[in-house]
Amino acid sequence: DLQKQYEGKSKEELEAAAIPVKIAGRIMLNRGAFMVLQDTSGRLQVYVDRKGLPAETLEAIKTWDLGDIIAAE
Repeated sequence: DLQKQYEGKSKEELEAAAIPVKIAGRIMLNRGAFMVLQDTSGRLQVYVDRKGLPAETLEAIKTWDLGDIIAAE
């Protein structure tokens, strides 16, 4: 579980470690650059850096609704 494994780590520690993760879950909240995904283990907030994404991915994101199941890496 990501939250248990990395709780207590500072922002600087996490950035220095550059830990690649893959998650999947149901979109519970979608506001601007932030999404909250939920799966059976809990909820995670995801930051979407739209500047670094290809145009086709940005178009796909626009079609996502609350309740959709997505994956992020």
